[in-house]
Amino acid sequence: MFNPDKRFEPNVERDAVWNRGAYLVEAMGHCGECHTPRNLGFALNNRQKFAGAVQAGWRAYNITPDRSSGVGAWSDTDLLHYLSTGHADGRGTASGPMGEAVDESLKFLKAGDLQAMVAYLRTVAGIATGDLPEPRSRSRGRVVCARYGLPCEPKRQGGLRRRLRRDAMAGPASVRSCRRQPSRATRAVNDRKPRPTSHRSSSARQRHADGRTLEHAGLRYHRIRTARLRALRTT
Repeated sequence: MFNPDKRFEPNVERDAVWNRGAYLVEAMGHCGECHTPRNLGFALNNRQKFAGAVQAGWRAYNITPDRSSGVGAWSDTDLLHYLSTGHADGRGTASGPMGEAVDESLKFLKAGDLQAMVAYLRTVAGIATGDLPEPRSRSRGRVVCARYGLPCEPKRQGGLRRRLRRDAMAGPASVRSCRRQPSRATRAVNDRKPRPTSHRSSSARQRHADGRTLEHAGLRYHRIRTARLRALRTT
Protein backbone atom coordinates (compact mmCIF):
# COMPACT_ATOMS: atom_id res chain seq x y z
CA MET A 1 0.00 0.00 0.00
CA PHE A 2 2.76 2.46 0.92
CA ASN A 3 5.68 0.73 -0.84
CA PRO A 4 6.23 2.01 -4.38
CA ASP A 5 7.97 -1.28 -5.20
CA LYS A 6 10.57 0.15 -7.55
CA ARG A 7 14.33 0.50 -7.59
CA PHE A 8 16.22 3.72 -7.01
CA GLU A 9 16.36 5.83 -10.13
CA PRO A 10 18.96 8.66 -10.49
CA ASN A 11 17.71 12.18 -11.11
CA VAL A 12 19.03 13.24 -14.51
CA GLU A 13 18.68 16.90 -13.54
CA ARG A 14 21.24 16.48 -10.74
CA ASP A 15 24.95 15.75 -10.86
CA ALA A 16 26.64 12.49 -9.93
CA VAL A 17 27.56 13.66 -6.42
CA TRP A 18 23.97 14.50 -5.56
CA ASN A 19 22.67 11.21 -6.93
CA ARG A 20 25.35 9.33 -5.02
CA GLY A 21 24.27 11.05 -1.82
CA ALA A 22 20.60 10.39 -2.53
CA TYR A 23 21.30 6.70 -3.01
CA LEU A 24 23.29 6.43 0.23
CA VAL A 25 20.73 8.39 2.29
CA GLU A 26 17.51 6.98 0.84
CA ALA A 27 18.45 3.41 -0.11
CA MET A 28 21.62 2.11 1.52
CA GLY A 29 21.47 4.21 4.69
CA HIS A 30 17.62 4.34 4.89
CA CYS A 31 17.98 7.37 7.18
CA GLY A 32 14.24 8.02 6.98
CA GLU A 33 13.47 4.87 8.94
CA CYS A 34 14.53 6.70 12.09
CA HIS A 35 14.47 10.40 11.21
CA THR A 36 11.07 10.49 9.46
CA PRO A 37 7.85 10.27 11.52
CA ARG A 38 5.23 7.67 10.67
CA ASN A 39 1.56 7.99 9.80
CA LEU A 40 -1.42 6.09 11.15
CA GLY A 41 -0.49 3.07 9.05
CA PHE A 42 3.06 3.09 10.51
CA ALA A 43 4.48 4.02 7.10
CA LEU A 44 6.93 6.86 6.59
CA ASN A 45 5.23 10.24 6.42
CA ASN A 46 7.23 11.77 3.59
CA ARG A 47 5.45 15.08 4.09
CA GLN A 48 7.63 15.35 7.19
CA LYS A 49 10.71 13.71 5.69
CA PHE A 50 13.70 13.84 8.04
CA ALA A 51 11.80 16.10 10.46
CA GLY A 52 12.64 13.88 13.45
CA ALA A 53 10.94 11.01 15.25
CA VAL A 54 11.30 8.64 18.20
CA GLN A 55 12.91 5.29 17.47
CA ALA A 56 13.40 2.56 20.09
CA GLY A 57 12.99 5.12 22.84
CA TRP A 58 15.61 7.46 21.35
CA ARG A 59 15.03 10.82 19.70
CA ALA A 60 16.15 10.86 16.07
CA TYR A 61 16.52 14.59 15.56
CA ASN A 62 15.57 16.80 12.69
CA ILE A 63 18.21 16.58 9.93
CA THR A 64 16.54 18.93 7.44
CA PRO A 65 18.28 22.22 6.48
CA ASP A 66 16.06 24.21 8.87
CA ARG A 67 18.35 26.50 10.87
CA SER A 68 16.33 26.59 14.08
CA SER A 69 15.46 22.92 14.62
CA GLY A 70 17.45 21.11 11.92
CA VAL A 71 21.07 21.04 10.80
CA GLY A 72 20.92 24.16 8.66
CA ALA A 73 23.23 26.00 11.04
CA TRP A 74 25.80 23.18 10.93
CA SER A 75 28.73 23.59 8.62
CA ASP A 76 29.73 20.89 6.16
CA THR A 77 32.72 20.14 8.38
CA ASP A 78 30.43 19.63 11.38
CA LEU A 79 28.27 17.16 9.46
CA LEU A 80 31.28 15.28 8.10
CA HIS A 81 32.82 14.94 11.58
CA TYR A 82 29.51 13.80 13.03
CA LEU A 83 28.92 11.16 10.37
CA SER A 84 32.49 9.85 10.43
CA THR A 85 33.26 9.98 14.16
CA GLY A 86 29.90 10.38 15.87
CA HIS A 87 30.85 13.74 17.37
CA ALA A 88 30.85 17.37 16.27
CA ASP A 89 32.40 20.02 18.52
CA GLY A 90 29.77 22.35 19.89
CA ARG A 91 26.95 20.35 18.25
CA GLY A 92 26.52 16.95 19.83
CA THR A 93 27.54 13.32 20.12
CA ALA A 94 25.82 10.33 18.55
CA SER A 95 24.39 7.77 20.96
CA GLY A 96 21.85 5.00 20.93
CA PRO A 97 20.88 3.73 17.46
CA MET A 98 22.74 6.63 15.81
CA GLY A 99 25.89 5.70 17.66
CA GLU A 100 25.52 2.15 16.42
CA ALA A 101 25.03 3.40 12.85
CA VAL A 102 28.28 5.37 13.06
CA ASP A 103 30.28 2.56 14.68
CA GLU A 104 28.98 -0.21 12.43
CA SER A 105 28.58 1.58 9.12
CA LEU A 106 29.15 5.28 8.56
CA LYS A 107 32.71 5.48 9.85
CA PHE A 108 33.81 2.99 7.18
CA LEU A 109 32.58 5.14 4.29
CA LYS A 110 35.01 7.06 2.13
CA ALA A 111 35.27 10.82 2.40
CA GLY A 112 33.65 11.22 -1.02
CA ASP A 113 30.61 9.21 0.07
CA LEU A 114 30.15 11.30 3.21
CA GLN A 115 30.46 14.52 1.21
CA ALA A 116 27.83 13.22 -1.19
CA MET A 117 25.46 12.52 1.70
CA VAL A 118 25.97 16.04 3.05
CA ALA A 119 25.36 17.52 -0.41
CA TYR A 120 22.07 15.65 -0.68
CA LEU A 121 20.87 16.58 2.82
CA ARG A 122 21.47 20.23 2.00
CA THR A 123 18.82 20.08 -0.74
CA VAL A 124 16.06 18.43 1.30
CA ALA A 125 13.15 20.72 2.16
CA GLY A 126 13.66 22.37 5.54
CA ILE A 127 10.97 21.65 8.12
CA ALA A 128 10.69 23.49 11.42
CA THR A 129 9.60 21.37 14.39
CA GLY A 130 8.55 22.63 17.79
CA ASP A 131 8.91 19.43 19.80
CA LEU A 132 12.66 19.66 20.27
CA PRO A 133 14.42 20.77 23.48
CA GLU A 134 15.29 24.43 23.70
CA PRO A 135 18.94 25.05 22.77
CA ARG A 136 21.14 25.99 25.71
CA SER A 137 22.27 29.38 24.47
CA ARG A 138 23.17 30.58 27.97
CA SER A 139 25.80 29.27 30.29
CA ARG A 140 24.92 27.50 33.51
CA GLY A 141 26.10 30.45 35.58
CA ARG A 142 23.83 32.87 33.78
CA VAL A 143 20.87 30.51 34.21
CA VAL A 144 21.49 30.38 37.97
CA CYS A 145 21.87 34.15 38.13
CA ALA A 146 18.60 34.68 36.30
CA ARG A 147 16.78 32.15 38.50
CA TYR A 148 17.84 33.69 41.81
CA GLY A 149 18.07 37.31 40.71
CA LEU A 150 21.85 37.57 41.07
CA PRO A 151 23.88 40.08 39.08
CA CYS A 152 25.94 38.35 36.41
CA GLU A 153 29.49 39.50 35.78
CA PRO A 154 31.29 39.41 32.45
CA LYS A 155 33.14 36.21 31.68
CA ARG A 156 36.53 37.87 31.93
CA GLN A 157 35.92 38.53 35.65
CA GLY A 158 35.36 34.89 36.44
CA GLY A 159 32.32 32.66 36.59
CA LEU A 160 29.62 32.43 39.20
CA ARG A 161 31.45 29.79 41.23
CA ARG A 162 34.63 31.87 41.43
CA ARG A 163 32.70 35.02 42.38
CA LEU A 164 30.78 33.24 45.15
CA ARG A 165 33.99 31.70 46.49
CA ARG A 166 35.70 35.09 46.48
CA ASP A 167 32.79 36.77 48.31
CA ALA A 168 32.66 33.98 50.89
CA MET A 169 36.38 34.29 51.59
CA ALA A 170 36.21 38.08 51.77
CA GLY A 171 33.22 38.40 54.11
CA PRO A 172 31.87 41.76 55.39
CA ALA A 173 33.97 44.89 55.41
CA SER A 174 34.58 44.69 59.18
CA VAL A 175 35.81 41.13 58.91
CA ARG A 176 38.07 41.99 56.00
CA SER A 177 39.62 44.87 57.97
CA CYS A 178 40.26 42.57 60.93
CA ARG A 179 41.89 40.02 58.69
CA ARG A 180 44.18 42.56 57.14
CA GLN A 181 45.12 44.38 60.39
CA PRO A 182 44.20 42.32 63.47
CA SER A 183 44.03 44.30 66.70
CA ARG A 184 45.93 43.49 69.89
CA ALA A 185 42.82 42.06 71.51
CA THR A 186 42.14 39.91 68.46
CA ARG A 187 45.68 38.56 68.50
CA ALA A 188 45.43 37.84 72.21
CA VAL A 189 42.22 35.92 71.76
CA ASN A 190 43.60 34.00 68.80
CA ASP A 191 46.88 33.19 70.57
CA ARG A 192 45.25 32.14 73.83
CA LYS A 193 45.85 28.50 74.63
CA PRO A 194 42.75 26.43 75.29
CA ARG A 195 42.16 25.45 78.91
CA PRO A 196 42.62 21.75 79.63
CA THR A 197 39.36 19.95 79.91
CA SER A 198 38.56 17.95 83.04
CA HIS A 199 36.91 14.57 83.01
CA ARG A 200 35.12 15.28 86.27
CA SER A 201 31.47 16.16 86.29
CA SER A 202 30.21 19.71 86.77
CA SER A 203 29.03 18.97 90.32
CA ALA A 204 32.47 17.63 91.25
CA ARG A 205 34.12 20.71 89.82
CA GLN A 206 31.71 22.90 91.78
CA ARG A 207 32.46 21.05 95.05
CA HIS A 208 36.16 21.42 94.37
CA ALA A 209 35.75 25.15 93.79
CA ASP A 210 33.71 25.55 96.99
CA GLY A 211 36.34 23.68 98.97
CA ARG A 212 39.10 25.86 97.61
CA THR A 213 37.08 28.96 98.57
CA LEU A 214 36.54 27.75 102.14
CA GLU A 215 40.22 26.85 102.45
CA HIS A 216 41.28 30.31 101.38
CA ALA A 217 38.81 31.92 103.79
CA GLY A 218 40.13 29.80 106.67
CA LEU A 219 43.74 30.75 105.97
CA ARG A 220 42.83 34.41 105.85
CA TYR A 221 41.00 34.23 109.21
CA HIS A 222 43.96 32.42 110.82
CA ARG A 223 46.38 35.10 109.63
CA ILE A 224 44.21 37.95 110.94
CA ARG A 225 43.76 36.24 114.33
CA THR A 226 47.51 35.60 114.65
CA ALA A 227 48.27 39.23 113.85
CA ARG A 228 45.85 40.47 116.53
CA LEU A 229 47.30 38.17 119.19
CA ARG A 230 50.79 39.42 118.47
CA ALA A 231 49.61 42.99 118.75
CA LEU A 232 48.02 42.32 122.13
CA ARG A 233 51.22 40.66 123.47
CA THR A 234 53.39 43.61 122.49
CA THR A 235 51.12 45.99 124.31
